[in-house]
Amino acid sequence: MMRQLWLWMFLISCILASSFAVNGLHSPPIHGIHFLVETVRQCSCKEVQQCFHSVWGELKCTYRNGYSPIHRVEGKGLEFLDKCSAKKIQNSCSNEENKDIPINDFKYVQTKYLENPDDQLCFNQNMIKCFEKFSCDIVYHNIVLKNIYNECSKEFVKYTIESMTKHPEMTAADIEKVKMEYVEKYNETFVDDEI
Repeated sequence: MMRQLWLWMFLISCILASSFAVNGLHSPPIHGIHFLVETVRQCSCKEVQQCFHSVWGELKCTYRNGYSPIHRVEGKGLEFLDKCSAKKIQNSCSNEENKDIPINDFKYVQTKYLENPDDQLCFNQNMIKCFEKFSCDIVYHNIVLKNIYNECSKEFVKYTIESMTKHPEMTAADIEKVKMEYVEKYNETFVDDEI
């Protein structure tokens, strides 16, 4: 008897799961069962790009020990980061008005609870706070923002090294030192013509 009950519960679960997978978020009720999925407005690409510009321009977080570093990027460097992030976010923002998305990522790691600085988590925190000001979000914000931060930061380091080679006050030894730091940080060889 108990075995049959478990079998029936398993079959009902499978039917519900397959119906949800096939019909998506707006599936019709199955015999009186409704799927409740909390949604939020998806950020427009313009809103997301405004957040990127603001956060890349000044990244500031406070950590548990009271340490509050500020990272500022201006001018051509900020333009570079704006273009990089705008290119990478295209599939995660909307050009439509009032498009709802499921809330599938809850909040973020708050830096005030961290002992050691973490620029990537600080970036996510600032971006999500900016989204909240617009009353919107992007799907899987923590993963998407982490990937964009890591990829654009890496490309920005390459851009900076390339820019350094054009300044006469930089010696070959200085540039080589920075390239070696890149190799250590990203575990890959720096190629001069990648940018």
